[in-house]
Amino acid sequence: ILIIDEGRQEAAGSNLTLAAPQRRGIYETGNDGAVLKIISTVQFKHTIRTPPNVLNGRAATITLDGIGAAVELLANAGRWLVVSASPMGVKIG
Repeated sequence: ILIIDEGRQEAAGSNLTLAAPQRRGIYETGNDGAVLKIISTVQFKHTIRTPPNVLNGRAATITLDGIGAAVELLANAGRWLVVSASPMGVKIG
């Protein structure tokens, strides 16, 4: 679980980078099956960038806009699959 609470003292959000999960090898599992939950606890906009086509196989950016904005990701075959996102305050693109 990653809780974003940066910006409490400043009027600015965070710009974060998320690497692609490691692909499964013949004899190892890599990161397949790993779950990452990202939650914003501050009112600022946060941008999370990945390498191209790593989010659901086509996107590269997650934007969390405000308190309670959250997304849950699942690692699968070198990509992050969006399992769930809060109904308001999350943009995948």
